[in-house]
Amino acid sequence: MENTVHYTYRFRGRVQGVGFRFTSAHIAKNFAVAGLVRNELDGSVHLEVEGDRADVKAYISRLESEMSENISSSEKTEGKPKGYQGFVIER
Repeated sequence: MENTVHYTYRFRGRVQGVGFRFTSAHIAKNFAVAGLVRNELDGSVHLEVEGDRADVKAYISRLESEMSENISSSEKTEGKPKGYQGFVIER
């Protein structure tokens, strides 16, 4: 847990109705990361991810690459790990 990081992302653009949440969860299976993803009422997508810094970085890089045509902007904040187990799609 010492090397575990937790990041919260807010993705904006055409990120709802295009499989963003499904893609996020599917990609997570390839990395040692855990967290959640959900649609927000303002049309953005909220994503929380945690794991080893290198795994989280690789995961986000792949997600942003695969969904690049849909993302117009993103914001990242760092927080304390919450101890997620697995990756969950909410709402």
